[in-house]
Parts: sequence; C-alpha cells; structure tokens
Amino acid sequence: MPVVQRAVIFSRRPASILLRLIQVLRAKHYEILMIVCCPGANYRLAPTAISSLGGLVGSIIDEAQDPPPVLCITKMSQVESIYLALDPDRALIWGFSYKITQRLLSHRSRFVNFHPAPLPLMRGPMPFPRMVMDSTIPLTATWHYMAEGVDQGPIIWEVEMTLPAGVSRGTMTTADIENAATEACFSSIESVLKLVEDGHAGVEQGPGGEMDSWAAGYMTDDERTIKDEMSLEEVLRLSRAVGATKPFVKFSGGLYHVLRMSRLEVEDAKPEGTQERMGLDIIQYFKDGAIRMTIRKI
Repeated sequence: MPVVQRAVIFSRRPASILLRLIQVLRAKHYEILMIVCCPGANYRLAPTAISSLGGLVGSIIDEAQDPPPVLCITKMSQVESIYLALDPDRALIWGFSYKITQRLLSHRSRFVNFHPAPLPLMRGPMPFPRMVMDSTIPLTATWHYMAEGVDQGPIIWEVEMTLPAGVSRGTMTTADIENAATEACFSSIESVLKLVEDGHAGVEQGPGGEMDSWAAGYMTDDERTIKDEMSLEEVLRLSRAVGATKPFVKFSGGLYHVLRMSRLEVEDAKPEGTQERMGLDIIQYFKDGAIRMTIRKI
C-alpha cells in the first residue's frame, strides 16, 4: 500500500487508545515514524507516573503489529532534533502535557491537536471538571492547528460529543465526558485528516472565556472545597467534577479529603453549615438536606 503521509504522534493517552489510533492511521496509509510520550507535569510528585508510562510503552511494543518507535521525554528539548531529522509530514497531538516549542512549530509540518472541549471557550488542560460543573458549556470537541498560544490555533473541525447511554448532563462525570471525547475523536479523525491533507487553513479563533487563554485551567483548592451555602446537588456535582482527585471539606479547623459521600435522610433539619461527627464520618447540613461524608485529613 502506498504511504500517503509520514506522521509523529505526541500523546500520553492510555495504551488502548494509542493502539487504536495506530490502526486508524495505518488504515489511511500513514507511516508512523514515532510516538512521543511523557509522564506529565509534576511527574516527580506522582508516585505511579513513571511506572504507568513504562506499562504504556510495553503495551504498544507487545500488542501493536510492527510497533513504531516510542520516545519518552521529560522536556521538549529532548525531542526537537530527532523530530526535525525525521522531517514528518504531519504531527498529531492528543492529551500531551508539554507545550510544543516554537522550534517545532516552525517546521513545515503543521501540528494538529484534538482538544476535548469547545474552543475558544475552554482553553486549557482541564476542561472536564468545568463542563460537569456548568451545564451551559457545550459538549463539543475541537480539532485545531497548534500555535504559540495554548489552544489558540485555527480551528479545523468541531464535533459534538455524545454521552454514554443512560448518562445525562445532570448525572455525568468527568470519566463520562472523557469516554465521549474519545469516541468523538475517532468518529471524526478521517474527515479531519482529509481536510488537513487538502490544505484546509482552518478558522482563526476569537477571544476565549472570562479567563481567556486559561479558562479550563486546573481547579484551585478553593474551587474543590465544599461550601456551607451549597445545595445538595451542587455538592454532588462537585464530587462528580473532581473525580478521583476528591473534593475538600473544612472540619474542626482543618482541611480534609472527602473519600465518599451520600445523601442522608434526616428528620430534623439543622442550620446550613452544621457538622456532626459520626464515627469516621461526618454529617454536614445544607439548605436542602444533609450529606454523610467519609473524610481523611490532608
């Protein structure tokens, strides 16, 4: 089969997704010159970052037919000379932690990025928690060319995300959106690659949201903290939004992780903000009910 394009992939997505991506690209006669992976930002603070990266590389080598080379980096300067020497026709990015340098952006091949959120509204690395918290944010993913400004390059294609069966905007979690984004990527990638191959220039973005270039940044500790004035639904939505990182709650002057929570039926309502200890758990009262939480000191 003739090779149409020679591509480099930049991604730290799970091995199952990268293996699927390899199959899709090869079916379109792409030669994959290299996959560039990274352990992520602040990887020294994440005990499993390096070991999980090793597992990813091992899965690609074990499961991919004629596996492409995999390069693991901890800074972009480690890949620049290799990339320029390979001289690919295309660079595809999906869930990569490091900013693409100007030296790479100046290469003849345009970097095509899959951003799992609407642009320019949700620029930044963490759109999913915001999309859970705010039901007015469209469930849209965006293909765009990379530019020096983060998530600010010309838009190639916008694709709607479909939530899994039985999941609604009122019950979705960050994992649900991530799954929807994955399927949106694979359902649209062939159309996007055709546009790119045909020389589609994309549409320049306008200004973003209130924080403009970083509306989908990492949630602050304050944003992750349960407030006395919240409703039950707001508390539960916050829990769905932060996912595995867990929300915080203030108790007896300290800050605690909330490991689990559930609504609690109570006969006598108490003032909002009232907290009671129940074994290893606490009960907190809100304006429309109570929630039982299993907590752990930070």
